[in-house]
Parts: sequence; structure tokens; C-alpha cells
Amino acid sequence: MLFEANAVAYSAIASWHDLTEKRVPNKLNVLYFFPTGAAGMIMAEDTVGYATFVITSFAFAYGLFLFHIWAGGDAKCFIALSAGMPLISGGTEAMMLPFSFVAAALLLAAWRLLHGKALRGSTGFVPFLCAGTLATAALFKSGIV
Repeated sequence: MLFEANAVAYSAIASWHDLTEKRVPNKLNVLYFFPTGAAGMIMAEDTVGYATFVITSFAFAYGLFLFHIWAGGDAKCFIALSAGMPLISGGTEAMMLPFSFVAAALLLAAWRLLHGKALRGSTGFVPFLCAGTLATAALFKSGIV
């Protein structure tokens, strides 16, 4: 429950920054990523599997950044959240990464459509990314996915 609460707190603060300042501070990402990553390495049954998951999340996020799908803050936020996903879900399934992205994109599209906005436009993505990532971890934990 501690990891879930920590992830929700980080997500709320990162989302607030993204919505009000259009950026997520690097210090916030570092303050979440390194303690969570250290806890993940210590608590993981398969340390290599955990490290591989975090490295894969970095490659996934960096690829989306290079193709201009995500901004730098979105990518760094996702990398930080990915360090906690295995602690919440209890596993390191690589499918959590694209599933999180798709969930976040669907949440953003739904929000924009419900508010009568075009699908393309300026909307902070971090709140939807956080919600999609946390929902994905919870779905994998529950065994639904």
C-alpha cells in the first residue's frame, strides 16, 4: 500500500505541475525515481527482470520522445512511474508499457471528446499518463490483464 500511496502522491504533484506550469520538474522525477528504483531492486524477486523492465521503459519512453509523440516531461514522468509499476503490480510484464500508453491516450481522447475539444490540441498529457500507468499496474495486479 505504501508504493501505491507514493505513486499517487507523485502523480498528483506531477499532474499539477504539468497543468499549471506545462512542465514536470526534474527534481520531482529524481525524488520519485531513485528511491522507488532502489526499493524495487531490493524487493524484487528477480532483480535482473526488474532492471530489464526499467531499462525497457526508458527505451520505450525515449523512443516516443524521439518521434515527437511525447515531450521530455512526459517521457521522464513515465520512466519514473515505471520504476514503481512492478512494485504495485507485482510483476514485470513488458506489455504493461504499451498498455499504459494506450490507456493514457484513450483517457485523453475521452476527456477531449467529453469537453467538446478537437482530438489534437494543447492539453497536458501527464495527468492522463499517470492515470493510465497506475490503472495498468492495478489491472495487472488484479489479474484482469
